[in-house]
Amino acid sequence: AVDEKVNKIMVTMEKQKVDNREIHDCVQDAVRMKLQEDKEESEEIKKRSTSIIVHGLKESTEVDGDLRKKQDEELLISVLHEIQCDDVSVEGNVRLGRYDSTQSRPRPVKVVVSSERQKDKVLKQAKNVKGTKVQ
Repeated sequence: AVDEKVNKIMVTMEKQKVDNREIHDCVQDAVRMKLQEDKEESEEIKKRSTSIIVHGLKESTEVDGDLRKKQDEELLISVLHEIQCDDVSVEGNVRLGRYDSTQSRPRPVKVVVSSERQKDKVLKQAKNVKGTKVQ
C-alpha cells in the first residue's frame, strides 16, 4: 500500500513537472513576443522622429509621377531656402494619399530629414514661411 501511494505521488510529481515546464515555456514565449513588440515600437518612434508633414504645398499638375516628385523636391528646396534652412538635408519626401487631378486641395507632403536636430530647426523656422512667395 505504501509503495502504491509512493508511486501515485511520483506520477503526480511528474505531471506537475510537465505542467510547470509548459507554463514556463508559455511565459517565456509571451515575454519574448512583448520584447519584440517593444523593440519594433521603439524603432518606429525613432524612424518617425525625423519626419515632418508639410500642408498646403502647391501640387504639380504634371501627368508623370516622376516629374511631379522632381517638382516637389524643387519646391521643398525653395521653401527651406526661404526659411533659412539651407543646411538641412532632406533624405526623402512623398505626397500622402492618392493623386487626383480634380482634387482642389494639395495633398500633404511627408519630408524625412537626416536628424531630429534638423527637424527641430525646420519646425522653429516654419513660422517664417507664412507670407512668402513660395507657398
